[in-house]
Amino acid sequence: MSVFTYAPMRAALPQAVARPQQRLTLSLPSFEGMRVSRNMPCMQPAADTSSSSSLDAPQNGGKVFAMRHGNKLARLGRPADQRKALIRGLVTEVLRHGKIQTTKTKAKAIRKFVDKMIGLAKDGSLHARRQALGFVYDPELVKSLFEQVPTRYSERNGGYCRVQPVTQPRRGDNVEMATIELAARHHRRQRVAAPLAAASGSKQKTKQPGGRGFGKPSGPAAPIQEQQSADPGAAQPDALPVVASTASAAGTADSGSGVLPVVSKGQIIAVCTQVSVLVTVLAFGLRQVAPAIAPAVKDGQAAAVADLLQWAVLPSAGQVALAVGVAAGVTGARLALLAVWPDFRDASERSNQQVLAPLSAADVVLVGALPAVSEELLFRGALIPAVYPDWRGVVIAGLAFGVLHNSGGRNPAFAVWASVVGCAYGALFLATGTVACPVLAHSLSNIASAALWKSGTTGGGEGGSGGSSSSA
Repeated sequence: MSVFTYAPMRAALPQAVARPQQRLTLSLPSFEGMRVSRNMPCMQPAADTSSSSSLDAPQNGGKVFAMRHGNKLARLGRPADQRKALIRGLVTEVLRHGKIQTTKTKAKAIRKFVDKMIGLAKDGSLHARRQALGFVYDPELVKSLFEQVPTRYSERNGGYCRVQPVTQPRRGDNVEMATIELAARHHRRQRVAAPLAAASGSKQKTKQPGGRGFGKPSGPAAPIQEQQSADPGAAQPDALPVVASTASAAGTADSGSGVLPVVSKGQIIAVCTQVSVLVTVLAFGLRQVAPAIAPAVKDGQAAAVADLLQWAVLPSAGQVALAVGVAAGVTGARLALLAVWPDFRDASERSNQQVLAPLSAADVVLVGALPAVSEELLFRGALIPAVYPDWRGVVIAGLAFGVLHNSGGRNPAFAVWASVVGCAYGALFLATGTVACPVLAHSLSNIASAALWKSGTTGGGEGGSGGSSSSA
C-alpha cells in the first residue's frame, strides 16, 4: 500500500519569489501657513519630512484652512435661498430707484453686490451681461444699466454706493435704519464758490447729487422708504417705495419754498376725512358753549348770537344765488392773483401738486367738500357767534382761518389770501344769517379751483387747497 503525499505536487508548483516588504504611503492634509517644527504623523520616508527651521511650511502638498477667519456672512435671519432672493430684490431696487432705506445690516450686506453689478456693467461684455441678467430681476433695468454706467462712472473705479445711518430707529422693533444710495458721477467732490462768498475768497461745498437710479423715469425720483407695522412681532417688509418729492429725490419739505412729499390717494382721503370729522366735533363743542362765553351776550346781543347759532335754517333762492356769486368771485380773484403774485402761485402749486395730483374727478369733489363743510361750521358757524356777531367776529374768524392755512408747504402770501377769503365767507354768513351759504360758497370754490387745476390751469389757490390744508 503506497502512501499519498503532497510533496510531488508542491514540487510541480512555481516557487513564490520573496519580495521586500513595502510601507504604505498615505499623505495627510496639512495646514497652509506656518507651524511648529515637528513632523506630522505621516507614513512617508523620513527624508520627505525634514525641516530647515523652527517654523516651516508643510511639504506633503495638502492645503486646507484651519479656521474661517474673515469669512463672515450676514445671514439676515433667513435660510440661504431666501437670503439670496432678498439680496437680489434689494439690489434690483437700489439700481432702479438709486436710493432706498432699509435696515443697517441689510444695507451693508447688499453694498458689495451693488458694486459688483455696476462693475459688470462697466465691463460690458456678453458674459458680464449674462451674469447681471442672472442676478437682477428686471431685464429692462439691466439694459439701462449697461447703457448708462460706462459714461456715468467712467472716472470712478469703485465705491459706487454709500450707506448712511438714519438717526431715527424703526418704530415697533427699534432696529437701526440706514439709507443706501448710488454715488455721484464723479469720485471727487466738486467745490463751487457762491456768488457772495467769491468776493471774500471762501469756498462752499455742494452736496453730492447721488441717489439717481437707472430705471425708466415714470415721474419724480423715487427713493425707497421701509415701512412697517407698529407691532414688534409683525413681519417687517424689506423696502417699499415712497416718492420723496416732486422735484428732487433728496428734497425735504419746507413751509416756505421746499417741496412736499407725494402721498397716495388713500392717505389723502383718509386724512381729509379724519381731520374734517375732528374739526366738525370742535365746531359742535364750540357751538354749545358759545352763548356762555360770547362777549356779545354781555353787551346785549344775545338774540343775534342765538340767531347765528341756528344751523338748520335753509337758504332761499336769492341767498343761494348770492353764495354762487361769492364762489365765482373768489375763483376769479384767485386766478388773477396767480398771474401777478409769484409767492402765492408757488404755494398754491405745491399744495395742489401734493393733494390733487393722485385724485380722480369724484375724489376731487369729496376732498373739496368735506373740509369746506367742517371749516365753515367751525370758523363761521361757531367762532363768529362765540366772539361778536358783527364785523369784529368776521375779522377774528378770517385771521384764524388764515393762520390755519400757513402750513403744509404754504407761505405767508397764501395765509393772507386765506384770511381775505375767510372774511368774505364771514360777511356772507352775516348777510344771509345761515351757515349753509358760506358752506356752499366754500365748497363750490374748492371744487371749481381743483377742476381748473386738474384740467391744466396752473395753480390752485384757496379753492383747491382748502381741502389740502386739512389733508396735508
